[in-house]
Amino acid sequence: MRPLYARRHSLVNSKLQHADFWPRVFANSPADIDEYVRPSDAQVISACLKNITIDRFEVNERGEGEPRSVRFTFEFDNGEDNVWFENDKLVKEFYWRKDIMTAVSGKKRVWEGMVSEPVRINWKEGMDLTEGLLDAACDLADAEKAFMKKENKPKATNEDRLKLKEYESLVRKVAKFEAEVANEGEGDDEEGESSPMALSFFAWFGYRGRDVTAEESARAIKEDNEKWDKIIKGEEAFDEEDEEDEVEENTLADAEIFPMRVVGNLPWRRPLAQCLNIMNSETWKMTTMKTMRTTHLRMSRSVLARRSRRDSVDFLRLLPVLACNLKHDDQN
Repeated sequence: MRPLYARRHSLVNSKLQHADFWPRVFANSPADIDEYVRPSDAQVISACLKNITIDRFEVNERGEGEPRSVRFTFEFDNGEDNVWFENDKLVKEFYWRKDIMTAVSGKKRVWEGMVSEPVRINWKEGMDLTEGLLDAACDLADAEKAFMKKENKPKATNEDRLKLKEYESLVRKVAKFEAEVANEGEGDDEEGESSPMALSFFAWFGYRGRDVTAEESARAIKEDNEKWDKIIKGEEAFDEEDEEDEVEENTLADAEIFPMRVVGNLPWRRPLAQCLNIMNSETWKMTTMKTMRTTHLRMSRSVLARRSRRDSVDFLRLLPVLACNLKHDDQN
């Protein structure tokens, strides 16, 4: 599928380069995506977004590897039109991980999901749409890495993290922001219906998830596979704990800055897997395809009309290929 992705990328960057293609995709996106984009985010996207690519980077050319790990690359214009930040590219990688935790009762809980590292955005003075939360998340990640290097440890434990001033600073910022949002929403929504996104879409680049290394995940996958092999053979396997059983507290949960929305008066965080599913969903892809068709129809009266008939025919022939590419992306 990668050659088709490359061909689509070439098309968007050539024939659709000056047609505001990706801003149109966001503008026509379904509600599940649109609710995460504030008006201030839409201004950045409309003025500066040039391209988005999605890559399953842990899958090699032979199709081997973990297809659930995914990389999002956002390309921006960093010229005069971008008054918000200096970056011309923001790359956010999500790794699929598995972890097995032991409860106080001795039973085990299997967790699996996406983990990531925060991505720093070089905001211009006074233009930070995340109100300092993204920088604080990046500062904590940097402090943990410095601690691990100094102590020669493979990862920072919950106890280690609690001692870092950057952790305390971030948790306080998150708590303060949530309190301010809750106070602003008092009396606005007595029915408890969902309110607009509490924080900028760009806080998405600060998501971390659980602290699970690749080595820990590999061991957990091996142990879980062995459990299911025993179950298939009718042998006794480890018991999974009940929801009431206590496991070690995840200190990163209190320091998570995305996703954060407001329901009623209280902020809440939607599971990241749901957010990623939205951006990888058939609805999102069909929105992209619809935008491509609409943009082409508008361009056909101007830019493409001035091109050779052969170029226009090639462009039209390519659209079904792109539709097939988008339609079957999740299946490959």
